[in-house]
Amino acid sequence: MRTRVLTSLVAAAALVAAALPALAAAPAGVQPAGAKTLRSVFGRAYDTLRNRLLAGATVEIVDGQAVRRTTVDAQGQFWFKDVPAGGYIVVLKIEGHGDVVGRLLVSAARPVTIADLDLSKLEAPDEDDHY
Repeated sequence: MRTRVLTSLVAAAALVAAALPALAAAPAGVQPAGAKTLRSVFGRAYDTLRNRLLAGATVEIVDGQAVRRTTVDAQGQFWFKDVPAGGYIVVLKIEGHGDVVGRLLVSAARPVTIADLDLSKLEAPDEDDHY
């Protein structure tokens, strides 16, 4: 009987020892130090002065040498998923028009960063516009 209890205790101790690394892991939703926070970027591309969506335009976000591209859909919307938080250059490419370049900050504090690109505001901002 004593041998059976001792064997059970040894087996239980082995299970606890195996589980300790998992118990010490970060709680759900907490990333280990040094891990990149991945976020999404959602935006719309349009021209309010000409009352049109910029469907088919290309939007790029650039971080150093890495370039991500997407195409504006028929509703004038675009998405980038799994984007590390940080600063980017955003480029709006429209056929028959020069590239429009700006800055984008993807926040680690928000799951989605909104990046609306109004070509008319980018070309000639009003006095009331605060960018």
